[in-house]
Amino acid sequence: MKIRTKDTWFIREPIKRTIKRKVPVSNVSKEINKLGRAIASPVRSLILQTLAHSPKSVGQLTNIVGISQPGISKQLDILKSLNFVDGFKDGRQITYKLNRERIIKLLNSLSGIIRN
Repeated sequence: MKIRTKDTWFIREPIKRTIKRKVPVSNVSKEINKLGRAIASPVRSLILQTLAHSPKSVGQLTNIVGISQPGISKQLDILKSLNFVDGFKDGRQITYKLNRERIIKLLNSLSGIIRN
């Protein structure tokens, strides 16, 4: 931001302060955080619910979810980075499945809580 005084211009830069706090985080807290990031997006949540029933290809997920193939691929990359889905080659295409059985149980539990 430029500030004008009588004779000259001064550039004021915002003061940057960083405070780092070290808080011990348990593994359970990390897993809950991962789950929160995974289901924070309605699209990712729908992908997880769809893959809970059976493995699907990107094309199948595109038809079910209703967004473009690059959009599905981007969401799958996020889910893969969080270790929620895993892809395996099936001929020329990659088929995706949930990486952990406990995710299926967790999603079913969350669906039950939301319905009530």
